[in-house]
Amino acid sequence: MAALPRLLALVPLMAESHAIEFHGAGWLAQQRIMLERARSLQPTPVATKDRGTAANNDGVVPWPRLLRELRTAQQLSLVLPASSLSLALTATELLAPKLRGACFDAVLQPGATFELIRPKLTLLALLALIAWLLNISSSILFAQARWTTAMAARVRLMASVLEQEPAFFDAQPPGELNSRLLSEPERLESLANRGPERALNALLSVGGGAALMFALDWRLALVAVALRAPLIGQLAAIAGRTVGLLNVLQQRTLDQANALATEALAQPHAVAVHAARGSILDSYARRVEEYIDVIRATLLAETTLRFTRLGVDSLTSLALLGFGLRRVLDCSISLGALFAFYAYADRFADGCQKLQELLYDLVTIRPACQRYFELIDRQSRMAHTGGERPASCEGELELVDASISFPGCDADAALRHVSITVRAGETLAVVGPSGAGKSTLLKLLARLYDPSDGAVRLDGRDVRALNLEWFRRQTGYVAQQPSLFDFSVADNVRFGAAAGALPADADVQAALEAVGAADFVSRLPHGLATRLGEGGRRLSGGQRQRIACARALVHYPRILLWDEATSALDDGSERQVHAALRAAATGRKCTAVLVTHRLSSVLCADRVAVLRDGRLEAVGTPAELAGRPGWFRDNFYPGGETP
Repeated sequence: MAALPRLLALVPLMAESHAIEFHGAGWLAQQRIMLERARSLQPTPVATKDRGTAANNDGVVPWPRLLRELRTAQQLSLVLPASSLSLALTATELLAPKLRGACFDAVLQPGATFELIRPKLTLLALLALIAWLLNISSSILFAQARWTTAMAARVRLMASVLEQEPAFFDAQPPGELNSRLLSEPERLESLANRGPERALNALLSVGGGAALMFALDWRLALVAVALRAPLIGQLAAIAGRTVGLLNVLQQRTLDQANALATEALAQPHAVAVHAARGSILDSYARRVEEYIDVIRATLLAETTLRFTRLGVDSLTSLALLGFGLRRVLDCSISLGALFAFYAYADRFADGCQKLQELLYDLVTIRPACQRYFELIDRQSRMAHTGGERPASCEGELELVDASISFPGCDADAALRHVSITVRAGETLAVVGPSGAGKSTLLKLLARLYDPSDGAVRLDGRDVRALNLEWFRRQTGYVAQQPSLFDFSVADNVRFGAAAGALPADADVQAALEAVGAADFVSRLPHGLATRLGEGGRRLSGGQRQRIACARALVHYPRILLWDEATSALDDGSERQVHAALRAAATGRKCTAVLVTHRLSSVLCADRVAVLRDGRLEAVGTPAELAGRPGWFRDNFYPGGETP
């Protein structure tokens, strides 16, 4: 027993290489390396705004935070009656051994007949029926509570993730958030709703079993308790801490495999055209093998715990058999009482096992669910509630000495000290070489990012003081790569509409006609009701752009922010989109900012802003800039001609 903590302390995490052989002296050295790696993966303490510290100095969830989450997650309307039924079930199971022992003693009496034990057998049958009904009822209630809570937790986690600022997602490996959303809530909420049942059953089994054992024979009871009780906490705590770290690595390796699968399945054409099927499959197989290595290590720790406990149970049973038979031979206890004692000893052992498993789960879940708590507790840097909601929006945009940089990126790709005003109703084209910061400028205006220095203003107000949802409903944004969903055409055009303000079919049709999309939509199998597939993959690039432009127009925004919105369109389709843009600018007096590389789009603008190396180089009308030496004239009028 003294070697057990040292053995479990050496239980593996994951070696630097994915090929781990579980034999030889080198394996133990690898386990120490894996242990250090697992500890290095533990997150640093994260302070949250309203929930205290998400992680303590050991990188695991503090006990108060974990217990508070478990209380929050419980479906008390289901858990409380289920727990009551479970208590009643345990009480019937404790009563049954006493009756069975009485039956054995009655049979051994001189002149015993079946009629003498019939009442006891009838009562045993009634207890079995009651136990059957209680088992069914409590199991159904606990299962309903468990799944209801697990789904609610996923919704909570999804809500917390969606509240995060866009910059948060830039740092997330692809597929990891989805993997966490699916795996972690279910485990945590299962513990939340089965925990009370397991704790109550275990405590009643341990307490009731011990009390009844001592009532029958205190000497035998001491043997049963002394051998089992000390192991309840020690085994669970040691194995739980080790397996908890293993679970962190399990999730990390699974996330890496899921990330690769997500990227590959999202881009099947790229995989096919580059003949990358073999390399993708090999890389995926290596990541899966790494996951299997961690599973093997986990199984070693869990199996060590399980069979150590079974070994202790076997030794205890053997000791009880020897002492018990001796007590029967000494006439200190009847054979029926010994049978009853054995049943209570089994009940006590079962309670000890349940307490051990519950403690094991609690210890294991603390490091394994750290990422879940980080996501739940994380406060977005862009608050979705609060802020001003002006009665009207004129649409004047202003960048005031705005700068922004992105961690891990070249500083030349960021904006540096840009100041420009876009008057209400004006159309501004933003041009410049690739990497000059054009798309970044547009994202600042859409408040997808906040400047690290300076400010972005709308009608003279800092956008950070405005209600975020209100501000974004004033804008119609089209990204370089339009984001469409596996919804119908109509739902993709309506996407983002406020509840109770969905555009009518006539408005959707008008927006599609304005951007030249109505014809190809009418040829789709189900017209406006046709689903577009994940990412709109059933459409061409130009068709996706026109759907995105229609979505930007259908909500009648005061501001249009279009990032290369016509780059995939032919000249005729582009002219039609430009006509829709001019109609919005003149009829609705929309302010428009267009990022473009096309002269045709530039000539639709009232003014042009030239960005180079993240700085504003020039601002003026197309004719003014064409007449000045500089990047604009060199790239749009290289022959020296003027518009």
